[in-house]
Amino acid sequence: MNGRAGRDPKPVIPSLGRYYGLTSDIAYLIVRLTVGLMLLPHGWTKVVTGITGVSGYFARLHLEPAWLFTIVSMFNETIGGVLIAIGLFTRPIAALIVIEFLILLFWVHIPRGYGQLAVLARIPKRATTVLTNNQGRPWQGFNGSFQRAKTAAGLGPADGVNLHFHDLRGTAATRFYKAGLSKRVIAEIMGWKEESVEQIIHRYVDRTAATRAVIAQLNKRGT
Repeated sequence: MNGRAGRDPKPVIPSLGRYYGLTSDIAYLIVRLTVGLMLLPHGWTKVVTGITGVSGYFARLHLEPAWLFTIVSMFNETIGGVLIAIGLFTRPIAALIVIEFLILLFWVHIPRGYGQLAVLARIPKRATTVLTNNQGRPWQGFNGSFQRAKTAAGLGPADGVNLHFHDLRGTAATRFYKAGLSKRVIAEIMGWKEESVEQIIHRYVDRTAATRAVIAQLNKRGT
């Protein structure tokens, strides 16, 4: 016996009582494994993103201090998930996770959810989709609009220009950097990881500067 016979809950469906009896000894194990394995993917995503990226996201949600909330959430959803799964320090870890999720619920999800519903309520109901074109029909996507804008600006394939939207984002990032913005601020503006901004800067700005320096040296030697 496991010592819980006097307070075991009654089966919801009495006729299935014998099946409940077969699984009663492993029920808590199943719950722990389920909760722990559900937490781990969320925590691992934060670990891969890194403290800088996650804290930037929390800062945009006005969860301060963002770095502290980042560390706590990473711990809860990785190490905490493992501890719950193996049944070690289950109650204190569960308490930390409940606190974290309550903060997210009342500080982020409920306010943003209600705000989004209010915005949707104000949008005229002209189609079965949220985004519509100027004719009230479902919007077919960004690509078509971007292609038409390029053609109108004389930057389409017929004009011999092979321009992509991500090229414009990269150009904006490099110009932000040349204007004196930090890489972290650029990452916040573009919605990128700071490592991505670093790669863009290294690929275009640093390489361009190096190329210009080489050209200047060659010109100097030529004279």
